[in-house]
Amino acid sequence: MHRFVFAAICLTTWSQPLLAQRASRAGGAAFTLEWGGAAAGSLIGAAAAHVILTQSRGACGSEDLRCLLGRLGAIGAASAVGAATGGYLAGRAANTHPSGWGSFLGAVVGIGAGAAAVKGLDEMGVRGRLAVALSYAAVQGLVTAAGSRVIR
Repeated sequence: MHRFVFAAICLTTWSQPLLAQRASRAGGAAFTLEWGGAAAGSLIGAAAAHVILTQSRGACGSEDLRCLLGRLGAIGAASAVGAATGGYLAGRAANTHPSGWGSFLGAVVGIGAGAAAVKGLDEMGVRGRLAVALSYAAVQGLVTAAGSRVIR
């Protein structure tokens, strides 16, 4: 009997953290988790598209507008797919009940918001690739997470 009680106490004590992890999250914690996942997905998608395009087509000339716009469109689309997927999967893993459509629409709107952030950095004289990429991903992730939280 004592062994049974001891085993029940141990099982209850050890299972509490596991049950707490599966509890539904809401509010600021849910938003922050989805934002992190969306920002990481955006950065991974944009970097992967950039590397693939550079390896397959080489660098664009500074006057080749068709090449530059095509590259920007492909990188923007890849970052949107990455942000929507990353935000949604992070939300599912953390049990925040994310919205797939909200994540997708937020990621698409996030392309414009991220581009505006990059333009703002350019106006301030910030030209480093890392700063620009991180800022774009952070802003797109923010808008993606907001979309997931607002659009149900």
